[in-house]
Amino acid sequence: MKRLLAKMVIYYETKKIYNENPLEIAKSFEDVGVKRLHLVDLDGAKAGRPVKTETISAIAALGFCFYQYLLLAL
Repeated sequence: MKRLLAKMVIYYETKKIYNENPLEIAKSFEDVGVKRLHLVDLDGAKAGRPVKTETISAIAALGFCFYQYLLLAL
């Protein structure tokens, strides 16, 4: 378990941010006809509880169908 946690810390520290605004990205997907999204609340996974609920709610309000929404708890 300690190895897994160490690997997760490395992944969090090496994340690459492509855009600071997930809602903007979701709108650009919507513009090209995407209907379903797969979202992972990485901040929530790290915290062990949902964190980005406002962002996810705003994306859901656009009408997307989430085929899977993951909150990974360690």
